Amino acid sequence: MEGAAPRLGSGSSAHRYFQQWQQAGVFEQLWASGLLEYDDRQRIEWKWQSMDGAMVKAPLGGGKNRANPTDRAKGGTKRSLLVEGAGVPIGLSIDGANVHDKWLVEPTLASTPIERPYPTLSNPQHICLDKDTTTRTLVSWWCSGITSLTSRRGARK
Repeated sequence: MEGAAPRLGSGSSAHRYFQQWQQAGVFEQLWASGLLEYDDRQRIEWKWQSMDGAMVKAPLGGGKNRANPTDRAKGGTKRSLLVEGAGVPIGLSIDGANVHDKWLVEPTLASTPIERPYPTLSNPQHICLDKDTTTRTLVSWWCSGITSLTSRRGARK
């Protein structure tokens, strides 16, 4: 069949290999290699970064997916993503949909697979965040020297 994905064995074998590669850090190494290559060619824009979370319903959750977005027993996942100034992902954390964004700050910052340069007066760094004092405190603690910025409530986007 033209255009079909190559057959790599049974679904269970593919899943077993995926788990082995994940545990061995293969995907993180690929991500780090890609970021280093991008940095050589385009330069990672460390000056302006942005972090936010997004909630996604479980695709096969059926009745477990609830319509009420404030329901803390909801099914699905929450992704916290850190991007550099041009929008290239440099950090990612995934957890349950009922986890507050502030609990994903530290794992998201820690997930950056390459070393972050230390901010200086001539090379400052900023992270744009949601309005949350706890999140700003965590960023300040985790990334000393980085200015965290939040939008004011009611400000136009």
